Amino acid sequence: MWITVRKLSAEYSWNSTKYGVWLAERLETGEPCVLKNADPVYDSGGVRQEIIALGQLSHNNIIKMYDHKINAGEDVSIFLEYCDRGTLAEFIEEQSMSEYIPPEEFVWHVFESIAAALTECHRSQGTDGRIVHLNIKPGNVFLSSKSADGAPITSAYPRIVLGDFEMSITESQHARNMREDPKEGHENHNTDNDFLPPEAPMFSFRSDVYQLGLLIYCLCNVVDDPGFPRWGNSTKRTKLLKKIAFKPISKTYSVNLFELVWECLQLDPEARPQSWELLDKIREARQS
Repeated sequence: MWITVRKLSAEYSWNSTKYGVWLAERLETGEPCVLKNADPVYDSGGVRQEIIALGQLSHNNIIKMYDHKINAGEDVSIFLEYCDRGTLAEFIEEQSMSEYIPPEEFVWHVFESIAAALTECHRSQGTDGRIVHLNIKPGNVFLSSKSADGAPITSAYPRIVLGDFEMSITESQHARNMREDPKEGHENHNTDNDFLPPEAPMFSFRSDVYQLGLLIYCLCNVVDDPGFPRWGNSTKRTKLLKKIAFKPISKTYSVNLFELVWECLQLDPEARPQSWELLDKIREARQS
């Protein structure tokens, strides 16, 4: 049994004190968790989608779902792992104020961790098929001082955890969307505009790889978003996409890191590696 401790965010609440994002604790042990409690009248389906995705995923670098509740006409609730070191966005903000450049080994750690999480998503054997995340950005990457089983981490860097699967889509859902309207693509493409891949709304597994490339771009340049003009000015956006693709990260970092980020940021999805290919390349580069 879980009890709420304090509200973390008013998201999903729509002026109601009942709904939102809460820090909660397991009554028996005091173990913390994050509770998302959404009003079924206003919830666009994101919390339900997260339940579907996390119900078929289990990986050290993917947020853990402890429990959920979906009842007709009642609250839509999901109980998630609490990551005590905050988000990558918060880390980047702290570093930008101190003019600190993240060490390359930490960047590789984040790069490999999210590539491993995406490989799990893209090779999922769940009943709904493989999963595309579609909303990879610093605010949706979490840091934890504990392993997935709750044990303290003894390594130099925190565990990196991919969360917020509300915009994700499963293979079966994508197939249905394409049958209904092949030109529309993903019907719920509410991904942050700054992280939309060039092919949007026609997403694929390689769209996640593109967003991972942008994530590492942001981390290396100590910014929480790539600074794109808002969706609608496609000419300016395309020029900036090309600029970033050819100069993705600071000269502080190695050629190996530059080249892999550059591969992720290719405008043509087919020119990008699949997540499992990228993971192999990252591990090979780290060993060289």
